[in-house]
Amino acid sequence: MNMKELEAFDAVLSTGTITEAARYINRTQPQATRLINALEERIGFKLFDRSRKRLILTPQGREFHEKVKDVLDSAADLDAYARRIRSRRETNVRILCTPHMAAGLIPQSLKRFMAENPSCTITVDVKSRLDMTTSLTKQNYDLGLAVLPIDEPSTEVDVFKKMSAVAALPADHPLASKSCIHISDLVGQPIIASRPRTFLRVFIEREFQKLNETPEIVVEHANSVLSGLLIEQGIGVAILEPYVAKMLKNCKIVCRPIVPKLFLEYTLLYPQNRPRPEIVTKLAQAIIASS
Repeated sequence: MNMKELEAFDAVLSTGTITEAARYINRTQPQATRLINALEERIGFKLFDRSRKRLILTPQGREFHEKVKDVLDSAADLDAYARRIRSRRETNVRILCTPHMAAGLIPQSLKRFMAENPSCTITVDVKSRLDMTTSLTKQNYDLGLAVLPIDEPSTEVDVFKKMSAVAALPADHPLASKSCIHISDLVGQPIIASRPRTFLRVFIEREFQKLNETPEIVVEHANSVLSGLLIEQGIGVAILEPYVAKMLKNCKIVCRPIVPKLFLEYTLLYPQNRPRPEIVTKLAQAIIASS
């Protein structure tokens, strides 16, 4: 498989047009077009529907792109590894984590860690919980951060923190005066929710089902920072992880305990049956100390 063709295909999806994709990969537009055409001929199916004078990804193209992303990510990892060998900087640590932990815990942890280990380099690979499985299976990381459950036999799991989810509301919301929020208080309220099959979404749907009610989800998202901004604008209420709530402390929202409680067990993840370098242990300690 030709890597330049794969890069051109990925660039079209990243930028939205052949023109921008060509600029991104330092090619002319005709060159980028030829790369896409050659890739389609090589794989034997169309990646784009061109019937409307614009590029619309076909179902086969969408499925193929998922694999292309893995290949390009692996190639980037190989390039980075080669650079580290050339520079003799072997103390690179790759962190695999979910978006809320990347924003809510990693910055202060790295500040502490880098102060004591200035020669170490860090790669932070942010994946949604649903997308972490591939990286965990391939062991493409040195240290992971996630919330239980983790159903991956090739992963060693250490719980380092247990916390409860919270209800988040606009500061001027009528429910903001309550010391805690019962799930029944959210019946009839517009709800800002994470994607289906995430544990917060499952919790909301399960608890509403017990009440024979249906949650009124007005916005569905995969970005924890966005949820706080939407709440601040009065668009709805949400149930958040505590690290997300901590990260949004400067927003005009209030957070209250939710009843029934949803306990979250935060874990450090390590590739099983692989030596654990001392530098990884030091980073794990910095994360625990910052939590």
